[in-house]
Amino acid sequence: MTMTDPDSSEALCNEILAHAQREHDEIVQAAKRDAEELLNKANDGADNARQKRLNEARAEGERLKDITLASASVEARRLRLERIETLLESIRADVRGKLSGLRADGNFRDIIVNLAVSAIKDMGSEAFTVRLPEGDRSVLGTDIARQIAAKAGCAEGSVTVSFEPMAEGEGPVVEDANASQVWDNRFPARLERLWPQFRRLIAQKMLPDMKAGS
Repeated sequence: MTMTDPDSSEALCNEILAHAQREHDEIVQAAKRDAEELLNKANDGADNARQKRLNEARAEGERLKDITLASASVEARRLRLERIETLLESIRADVRGKLSGLRADGNFRDIIVNLAVSAIKDMGSEAFTVRLPEGDRSVLGTDIARQIAAKAGCAEGSVTVSFEPMAEGEGPVVEDANASQVWDNRFPARLERLWPQFRRLIAQKMLPDMKAGS
C-alpha cells in the first residue's frame, strides 16, 4: 500500500481550487463583458430608434407646415380675388348707373349719333335702319337720321330712324337693309362687350402686381 503525502494532496487540492476559481472568474468576467456589449448595443439601437422617430416626426411636422402654409396662401388668394371681384362689380354697377343718366347730358344727341355712326362704319352696307327708343324722340329731334348719315359719309336718305318701344336713354340698334347684320350699340350691350377689357385695365391699375389674365 502506497502512502500519500498529506502535504502533496493538500497542495494539489489547493491548485485545483485555484484553477477552478480562475476559470470561474474568467467566465464571470466574460459574461459581464458580453452583458455590457449587449446592453450597449441595445442602448445604441434604442438611441437610433429614438432618433429615427424624431427625424420622422420633424419631417412630418415640416410637411404639415408646408401644407398649412400652402392652404393659407390659397385661401388668402381666394379671399383677395373675391374682394377684387366685389369691387369690380361695384364699379361696373356705378358705370351702368352713369350710362343710364346720359339722357340728361347736354351732349346726348352727339353721343347717339357717334354710336350709330361707329356701328354703320363696321357694317359695310349702303342702307341702314337705326332703331331708337320712342321716349328719346323729343330729345333727339326729327333730323337725327340726316345727321347720322352726314357724319357716317353715307348718301342722303340711306339712313332711316325707327323710334320703337325700347328703354329710354340706352342708345341705338343698327341694322343693314336686309337686317342680315344687326349691331346692338346700346349702352348696356356696349358695356358688356367692353367690360372684359375694362376690368383687366381697372384691376391692373388697382393691383399692378396682378397678371393680365387674373
